[in-house]
Amino acid sequence: MRTWLASLLLVALTVGGCASPAASPAGPEPPSAARPTASDAVLTLPEATVQVGLIAPLAGYWGIYAADALGLFAREGVKNEIVYTRSPAQSVTLLASGDLHVAVNTADNAIIAISKGADLAIVAGPQAAAMYTLIAAPGIQSVPELRGKGIAINNSVRDGIANMLRRALRHYGVGEDEVDLVMVGGTPERYTAVKNGAVAASILTQPQDVMAMAEGLPRLATLADVLGDWQNLAAIVNRSWAQAHTEVLVRWLRGFIAGQAWLQDPANRDEAVRILRAATQTSEEIAQRTYALYFEERAGQAIPPDGAVNLAGLRNVIASIEESGNFDGAPPPPVERVVDLTYWEQARR
Repeated sequence: MRTWLASLLLVALTVGGCASPAASPAGPEPPSAARPTASDAVLTLPEATVQVGLIAPLAGYWGIYAADALGLFAREGVKNEIVYTRSPAQSVTLLASGDLHVAVNTADNAIIAISKGADLAIVAGPQAAAMYTLIAAPGIQSVPELRGKGIAINNSVRDGIANMLRRALRHYGVGEDEVDLVMVGGTPERYTAVKNGAVAASILTQPQDVMAMAEGLPRLATLADVLGDWQNLAAIVNRSWAQAHTEVLVRWLRGFIAGQAWLQDPANRDEAVRILRAATQTSEEIAQRTYALYFEERAGQAIPPDGAVNLAGLRNVIASIEESGNFDGAPPPPVERVVDLTYWEQARR
């Protein structure tokens, strides 16, 4: 049911140059009280640059933004360089080619790539819940009303966004063949498509879903409630790079875990909100709403304090991939094949 006309219309709506990775702006300067002191720093470590691929400026990367802003990566002798790839598939491609060292990406893309022979591994879990919201255009109040209408997805009908959407639709009695799946791009592009009326709905993550609701767009479903256990974002590495740079990866994970843990303290709320605002260019109101969602309503799931992988959630992701036929008839890989937690365990010591 996909139409080239809808796709062409959406190209005009999306952000220019989305297919090309772009380096992130410099992170916000932390207050003096939050900066690591000289006694905290690992002064003997040589600085190592780690190229980190993120999909877009999203709240799911809050722990990474915090670790950057507070100097927690620098304390470990790591210079964290962020590249926005604009799609999960692009992140995996850049990781496999060696252009990225770490990709913080939806877990399903890595799992599919691994099943096809890519030498990748999930090493940590920045977000252990499906923090997505099904947002609709004005006037649509229920999922069944989406029948016969266009729904924006990422750049593939076979990735995690599409799989999660199918499950959500099916939960409400709507089949994939009853809607028009239109490939648009990442959350910022999908948000634009819904807001401008080019499609009837899409699943969005934070902060765009919070922005949409603040603007009066209706929320039809919260995917975390529909999907249950789900490993959403995963820190993924190329195994050969990780084996050759074990110390650097462990140091990066140590800084990342420290950022995740720092966010859990309510005393850090004001600074955490400031960091998110700077990283995602959102308002105080939207950042505060996102904080309440992550650390009050979904505490411990949206941002796991230790960056652990939710193995039960990962198994559910694998089952979803198999259900959608994305393993192309091959048996699904066991969870033990797609993870390597030895680096995370070293970072936790």
